[in-house]
Amino acid sequence: MIDHYGEEIQKQNLPLSEKAEQDERVKWLMSIPGIGECSAMMLLAEIREIGRFPDKEALCSYAGLVPRVRESAGKAARGGITRQGSPWLRWILVEAAQVATRCSPAAKRSYDRLLRKKHKHVARVALARKLLIAVYALLHEGVVFDENRFAAV
Repeated sequence: MIDHYGEEIQKQNLPLSEKAEQDERVKWLMSIPGIGECSAMMLLAEIREIGRFPDKEALCSYAGLVPRVRESAGKAARGGITRQGSPWLRWILVEAAQVATRCSPAAKRSYDRLLRKKHKHVARVALARKLLIAVYALLHEGVVFDENRFAAV
């Protein structure tokens, strides 16, 4: 029974893989650590057209990976992430951040630096936002991921 379901999953994934091979943006996204073929396709499906976001902050806000701000009488209190926007985009980026900490030295350094001050879940979400900014740069400029540039930011 498990073998049968495995075959069905393979049949369903075949058109997705064929479509991914034809799209150059998938190759760009797969150069980011933690993002594979399926997650790249999911990112493209959720983001749709990158031109609809004027800047990287707008994309981060769409994903709900920005801090909540409450302002009154000139005072601002910052909280956790807003969680508004696309839950699927946020989920796939947090998953990618988790994988990136294991396979990318630059992502691991960034995560460890955040981990000294923050809880591990907060550090992972911060790394997810950083990955989303890299996704924006790649889709907007049409270049491949550069680990040295990622580490410098």
